[in-house]
Amino acid sequence: MLMDNFLGSGNNLINIVTIGSIIVIGIILLNILSLALKYNKRQLKLDVFYNKLILNLSLAIIVIVIPFVINNSDSVESIPVDNSKEKEIITFNPEPLKNRISLLKQSLSLEEYNKIESEINNITDLMIKNDLISELGSLKVYVDLNETIENLKTSYDIEKYYNTYKEIEKINDNDIKSKLNTNIMSLNKGVPLNINSGTRSGKVSNITYYEVVPRHPLTNMPLIVVMQPYDCHASLAENSSRYTKEEFFFLTSDVGPYNDNMLKDFKKIIDSTVSKYNINRNKIIITGHSNGGLSTLKMVSFFPNYFAAAVPISSTIPDFRASAYAKTAFWGICASQESCATTMKEYASRIGGNARSSVVSGGHGDSGCAFLDRNVLEWALAQEIK
Repeated sequence: MLMDNFLGSGNNLINIVTIGSIIVIGIILLNILSLALKYNKRQLKLDVFYNKLILNLSLAIIVIVIPFVINNSDSVESIPVDNSKEKEIITFNPEPLKNRISLLKQSLSLEEYNKIESEINNITDLMIKNDLISELGSLKVYVDLNETIENLKTSYDIEKYYNTYKEIEKINDNDIKSKLNTNIMSLNKGVPLNINSGTRSGKVSNITYYEVVPRHPLTNMPLIVVMQPYDCHASLAENSSRYTKEEFFFLTSDVGPYNDNMLKDFKKIIDSTVSKYNINRNKIIITGHSNGGLSTLKMVSFFPNYFAAAVPISSTIPDFRASAYAKTAFWGICASQESCATTMKEYASRIGGNARSSVVSGGHGDSGCAFLDRNVLEWALAQEIK
């Protein structure tokens, strides 16, 4: 029992060597005792006795030293190994990044996208890295669309707006689509219409009219109505960007002075155009030169508070009613050689408020395209019935 405890108390090799050494030393001691007895009985000579004694003592010293040498060698050279635990394997946990990617679907923030992308690029586990890159990359087109919308808030461009809206319409993910729609609608620029740009003609009560759809047709756009146009007005309809960045619907008629009944019929054409293209009813602008200027003045008189702005050019009306312009912005224009220059100034004075008049140099024909002056055109497009 004691032997079992002893053997189990330390390194097995050390224990065996120690036990063996004890046994050998015991044998050596017995041998020395035997030599002493023989010497006493005069069975050994003195020199033989000493030689055998020295040999046995040397052997005893060696046997005693061996366990210590083995024990010291084992403690210095061997490295203790703890086999009780398996080696711990450390792996990257992708869940926090997956959660952030999930939240990115709600914010669509370009800044957050770039941060996540940077963190993914630092991952060493290629399988996890590629999986996260794929998941994040699927959101890139939506993040870019959202960033375009944010930029449009400070630097509006109708072409970018139009194309961005069209791209949003193609999205299948309803949550992302709803988020982008909410953001782009906050710009309050209208919804793209499913129609092609270009000119359409029609005829009502012997009045031939022409509707011009802009390059990027949207709901809630302004409408410019030109009575009895000049050739320059056709240029405005075909290439509005030559004069202004803003796009609008354009309506005009064939040339010829209209009697009052024809003008009232033309009002029906305007109503039809406004309804057909979902035009902003508070941003209808009317202008015309000479007989077209007279028609402009009459239309405001017949339909007060219908037009957001009126720009009559080189014409007057016998029974001008300033009260008809309570909600219609007025800018009257005449040429310097025309007597109506004074009359237009009087009209503006009678209307009061922000009503204005101006004079262009030259005679009657020189004022025909005055509406196309950028200051006049952009002023008119900025007007809205409140």
